[in-house]
Amino acid sequence: MICSSAVPAPAPSLLAGGLTLLVCACGDITVPPPEPAELRVVNSTTGVPIPAEGYAITLDGVESIHLETNGFHVFANLAAGEHTPELSALPADCRVTGKNPRTVTAIAGASAQTVFQVTCIPPNSGTLFIRTATYGNGPASYEITVDDRLFTEAIGQSDELTLFPVPVGVHTVALEPVPGDCQLVGANPRIVIIAQAGGFGGTIFKVHCPQ
Repeated sequence: MICSSAVPAPAPSLLAGGLTLLVCACGDITVPPPEPAELRVVNSTTGVPIPAEGYAITLDGVESIHLETNGFHVFANLAAGEHTPELSALPADCRVTGKNPRTVTAIAGASAQTVFQVTCIPPNSGTLFIRTATYGNGPASYEITVDDRLFTEAIGQSDELTLFPVPVGVHTVALEPVPGDCQLVGANPRIVIIAQAGGFGGTIFKVHCPQ
């Protein structure tokens, strides 16, 4: 029991058997406010060219702060719970890996962290998007090959793959292996075009397999 010294208490009383009963008067107990939370936002930038001017980071849509390239910023005195940072002011040839904006949970009395990974695409390059959609009992994964092994990447049976930087121009994309009892819709390999710098090209491989 926590007793307030500001409230006088009666004297001890003697019970039968010689036991002493101490009686104290307790005042109101003040519950301290929850400790503030902290969010550390980190930027990691790779590629060519790396922007020297940095970015802007906005928290919960209201507070915008300058963020240095490959730097960090700490948002302090936050309420515990979910917060939404967003990285903006990116050059046209730079991309954020992962969600942007994203949700980060801050814990009272602790520091949470999120890393915005940015890749900048070299001049005269673009991005290639590849999707797979497998129907039936197909293989668990495939291998994507671009331009006779300019890129060679694994991809799931119903999955997405982003490749960059890919030079502007015409590219040959192949999906392997396709089992003999499965049917691939469309050509394999096939032609995918990235028409301009900073542009996009993409294709979807649909594979039908026995149930």
